[in-house]
Amino acid sequence: MSNTSLTASAPYFKLSKDWPGLVKTGPSQFRQAKRKAARFARDDGTVQFIAGTEIVDADRVVRDISDIESRSWKFATTAARFQSDADRRLLLNLLTAEDLRQQLHIWLAHFNGRPIAFLINFATPTRTLDYQGAYDADLAKHSPGAVLHYHAIHKAWQAGHFEYDFMMGDEAWKYAWTNGERILREHALTRSGLKSKATMLAFILAKFSRRLLKRLMVAARLRRMPGN
Repeated sequence: MSNTSLTASAPYFKLSKDWPGLVKTGPSQFRQAKRKAARFARDDGTVQFIAGTEIVDADRVVRDISDIESRSWKFATTAARFQSDADRRLLLNLLTAEDLRQQLHIWLAHFNGRPIAFLINFATPTRTLDYQGAYDADLAKHSPGAVLHYHAIHKAWQAGHFEYDFMMGDEAWKYAWTNGERILREHALTRSGLKSKATMLAFILAKFSRRLLKRLMVAARLRRMPGN
């Protein structure tokens, strides 16, 4: 038998009890996000927080999230999560699952009465986990995604959480929001022999090809966005 190991990164923002200190010395994007949140409010942008236990119209939330994602850089890429009927049903099940509602946090940013960004987070007793998010690419100048992360991090701090976890993925933007990183390892045992090694090699190439394709598509989309 042979052992094959794959590694992945999971960046996180380690929170302290000193909020003013975090705002002053925290990761660069977090420091900038405070100013962006203030500017967003001055421009009459609003932020809405919905706890999972307080969702009244789950169908409406699903429509808003899917619509925002359809206007984001994720649309028509492998990063899109809520565009098919099956994906929207899965999201609806997620929003209404009794065993998850206690941990579910939904954040929506509105501009001119229209939802333009969302975050889906999960809260444990000690950590907030960033699951999915997107923003309207045409309104990127208002930084609605950064604004929502700022408010979500502040809520995590208020809850006494020690960490805001951006979860697995080594996308460059995450490192501008974080001050810590976990290295996750996957181990696979395969039999000796050319056939087993070829199968494992195909698995590894497929896994990293998907990651590379996602990065290339994201980079291409970002280059087409205003201001880039």
